[in-house]
Amino acid sequence: QITSIAFQNDIPIPYYTKNEGPEVWYKMSTRTDAGDNLLVPDPYEQRTCQVKKSNVDDGGEGLYALRDIKEGELVALYNGVRIPYRTGEKENWETSGYKIF
Repeated sequence: QITSIAFQNDIPIPYYTKNEGPEVWYKMSTRTDAGDNLLVPDPYEQRTCQVKKSNVDDGGEGLYALRDIKEGELVALYNGVRIPYRTGEKENWETSGYKIF
């Protein structure tokens, strides 16, 4: 959160409150690297959604909203290993890299 703004040579310099908790950042995953700090919780996602067991028989786990979500609003970021789409190949759901277990 910005606490104040000072000006130096007519350039605004924002001052922020000290971040509480671990530092987080985005790193796009690749075919072989899922990113850094995989176990650090995302503060936005913690306020927005949670993974829990589904009430559907054999449903496994699902992603559930913790608050009302507006149409078009970002809910969560997928940053698992990315498998590029290949023209002419149909994705096999059983081996899909885009499922969350």
